[in-house]
Amino acid sequence: MVDDLYAGSKGWRGYMSTYTLTSPEILYGADIIPFMESIRWEFVCNGEKLSVDLKPLPLRHSTAPVESWWDLAPDAPQTMEGAKGMALPVVPLYLRHPDRPYWFEYLPDVAVLYFQYFRSSADPQHPVAQFQEELLKALADHPKAALIVDLRFNTGGNGDVGKQMMADIEAAITLRRVYVITGPATFSAVCFTRCSGSNGARQFSLARRSAMASSFSRRVAISYFPIQG
Repeated sequence: MVDDLYAGSKGWRGYMSTYTLTSPEILYGADIIPFMESIRWEFVCNGEKLSVDLKPLPLRHSTAPVESWWDLAPDAPQTMEGAKGMALPVVPLYLRHPDRPYWFEYLPDVAVLYFQYFRSSADPQHPVAQFQEELLKALADHPKAALIVDLRFNTGGNGDVGKQMMADIEAAITLRRVYVITGPATFSAVCFTRCSGSNGARQFSLARRSAMASSFSRRVAISYFPIQG
């Protein structure tokens, strides 16, 4: 209904439409609803009906990044006044640190090094150079561990931030199993994160699914898991 308001891949347009569907003023401007003061949404789930009236948010100038899913994630930065994160008995690994642009953890039970790259921006409390050094050390300390790179929520930022880090990671993962998780929100700056082998091997680009079929280099087998919706 509102996907055509955005450019980009089908998945990205679908992700961005979640902002529009909760913005009465934009729906009014697109001639979808008759007035902009509010919009009522009705949801039916498991036989139960829920209605909610949404009003336009107050205009507020800010340069801070905002993601709509933050309001639903435990411990995420709150973007709406009065919003509450979801209470989960067990928080999934991928939602444990939504406040960090990048982080990793070694999972000894499954011999996996899990690296989540939430946003292509620097963390003042944890500079990229320091993080890169720690991640490379963890790779060296666990040479047989598989590497998971989770980009499903990375909507972009500054493409230069992780360029050197990703290149150095590529050089460190020879003969290692690598898995990359992407989703509809994987877009913009992170799409142009590229790694190429020192021997001139193929490069990979996250800009399109077809381009993701290639690997860090011919010496490394990479599996991609695109999350749809």
